[in-house]
Formats: sequence, C-alpha cells, structure tokens
Amino acid sequence: MSGQPHNNLSAERLATLARAACEERRFEAPARPAESLLAPTLKKLEKSERAAALREAAPLLRQAAERVKTSAGNGESPAAAQALAQRASLELKLKTEEERARDAAKSLDKEKSEHQEAKQTLQLQRKRIGEFEQERRRLMDEIGVLESKLRNELNEKEGVENQLEKLKNQRQSITQQAMDHHEEINKLEADNERLRIQLEVALKERDARVSAARAETQEAESQTGDAAFERLWDFLRERQPDCFPATHKPTEETFKRLCEVFVDVLEAFVVLEFNTEYNLRNLRNVASDADPLSRFVKIISKQPGLVDLMKNYLTTGGGRNNFSQFVRFHQAWSRAFTSGMYKTLVRTPTVLADELNVRKWPVKSGWGGEDAAIGKHFKENIQRQLPDKIFAVLRRLAADLSYDDYNEVIKGSPQSKSEKK
Repeated sequence: MSGQPHNNLSAERLATLARAACEERRFEAPARPAESLLAPTLKKLEKSERAAALREAAPLLRQAAERVKTSAGNGESPAAAQALAQRASLELKLKTEEERARDAAKSLDKEKSEHQEAKQTLQLQRKRIGEFEQERRRLMDEIGVLESKLRNELNEKEGVENQLEKLKNQRQSITQQAMDHHEEINKLEADNERLRIQLEVALKERDARVSAARAETQEAESQTGDAAFERLWDFLRERQPDCFPATHKPTEETFKRLCEVFVDVLEAFVVLEFNTEYNLRNLRNVASDADPLSRFVKIISKQPGLVDLMKNYLTTGGGRNNFSQFVRFHQAWSRAFTSGMYKTLVRTPTVLADELNVRKWPVKSGWGGEDAAIGKHFKENIQRQLPDKIFAVLRRLAADLSYDDYNEVIKGSPQSKSEKK
C-alpha cells in the first residue's frame, strides 16, 4: 500500500470516510458494502484515478468493515455506536488537519526557498551596483583626463591661430618678392627653350638605345625573378655573411621566411623603443631644465617613431639617415641603461657607507655620551630620511652613469670597452 494522495484524497482518508459512513449507518443496512458508501467521495476524483484509489484503500476498507461487524456482533448500544461514529469523525478531522499541516509545511518550505533565492538575487544586485559604482568612478576619472587633454588642445589651437596670423602678415612681403621672381622666370624661360631643343635631340638618341635594350630585356624576362633574388641575397651576404651563406640559392619562399623574421625583429624593436622612452621618463629630473635625459624625452616626443620612419623609407625611399640614426639611438640607450644600472649596483655599498658614516652626522654629544647621541640622531633623523635619500641618490647616479655610457656608445667606442666596465 503506497499511501500516495489522489486529488488530495489519500488511501487512509478514503478508509476513514468509509468507516465513518459504516458507523453512521450501522443500524440501517448491516450488509451494505463500504465501496457504495464512498460513491459521493469518489465522484470528486478523475475516472482514471478512482480504480487506483480503491485498490490502495481496499485493505483499510476491509479492516474498517471487520471492526464494524465485530462491534455489531458484540451488541454495542446506540450510544457506543454514536461514540465510535464521533471517534471516526474526529479521526477524519485529524487526518484532514494533518493533510493541511503537511500542505502548509510544503508551502512554508517553498516560501523559505523563494526567500533564500530572493536574498541571493539581492546580494548579486548589490554586488553589481558596487561594480557599476566603480565603473562610474573610473569613467569620471577618464572624463577628467579627457577634459584636461581638450584644454591642452584648445591652447595649442590658439597658438596655431596666432602663427597663422603671422604667416598672413608675412605673405604681403612675399608678394613683392614674387614680382622679382617673375622677372627671373622670364629669363629662365629663354634658357628652357634652348634646353628643350637639346632635349629633343637627346630623346631621339635615347629612343634608339631603348629599342636595343628592349630586345635584350625580352630575352632575360624569364630569368628576372631568380636574378633579382640572387642580387638581393648577395646584398644581404655582403652585410652579414654569417647569416646569409653563399651556398644557398634564394627563392621566393626564402624571402617569405625573411619577411616573417623581419616582422618579428620589428615587433621586438618596437618594444625596445617603448622601453627606452619609459626608462628615460623614469630617470629624468623634471625639476631641472638642463637635465640631459629630459632633453632626450623632448626629442623623442617630437620625432616620429620606428614604424613611421620605416614606412616612409620603404614606400618613398626617403629618410634613410633618420631611420639609421633612430635605430642607433635606441640601441645605444638600451646598452647604456644596462651598464648604467649595473654600475649603480656596484657603487651602492659605497653610497650606503657614506650616508651611514657617523662622523658626517651633525651629532652633539650630551648627557649619556656620544653613542647615545648617535643612537638618538639615527632614530629621529636617519632612520626616517635615509630610504628616500638613498633612493634619490641612486636614481640620480643611475641617470648620470647611463648618460655617460650612452655618450661612449653613440660615439662609436669599441664593444670591448663597454664589456671591461
């Protein structure tokens, strides 16, 4: 007997209803079956559930019927029958209340679960509100930075407008110069006419040479690509024979791999460029206008970067010297920073010993002796000031040593000199 409810009517409750009906009609129809007494109750169930409900309640119905027969055979009085009927009614009410209590407990558990989910949802919403507040503060900070940049751009715009006004004033003086130039142009036009005649003669001679060259070019067109690869490979081998051996026959795939390596090296040097500028900004002395590192920072900020210089040279062929100087500049600074930092580390013990030399401290010995005065001065002054002072001294020392090494490298000193340091 499973005891599962059917449409809120359990097997126990059906049996209780049957027993109550039997007790109520004990003295009316003694052979009346309990199933017939449950007809009004079974009508409340679906047709598909009635048979299952009766099967589950059948054992309980038999027990209720036997108890009714037993009580009838014992000759119980109507008062006892009425008491049993009341007892069955009370048991029915008790079962009903228990059903209600279980339903109420289920509802309470469901509300507790929903309340817990609501609390979790509220916590998540509070967390998201906090994240939104942080994002809002960050955006407000960015707005302040952008407003500062906008003010700087407006100031620069005003300066450009002033320069434009000056240029307009200069334009009037240039007009007079243009009239003088017009006279010179008339003279040059006569010279151009003479040169035009000479050019026609030269063009005729060139056409004859071009015709002869075209025939030679057509014969060599099939080998142009391979020849070009070999010429480029020979050019590379002259600069770096260890990397570009003469035994290798270059192809298009060779130069494709060369381009891939070139892009990797370019990306690495872009990082090196950023690192150089970063170190210069960190080591410069912003309080001094004569600081050499500040001067280099200004130079870098006004000049184009590595990518722009390379793009200009590759597309136009111009700016080769600027590109070479730029590469040499950053290569020298990367070496100078490394050696300068190492020299600073080597001199750090000397700097610390000098700062911790008690003979240089302004100590006045009083009551308690010289050691007590030194300890008091160390506790009140040196212990608090020494870290910042040492940092400032080492930072300045690193900047000076790096600048000295840069000058030696940029002047073309041998690499062995740098290593001996």
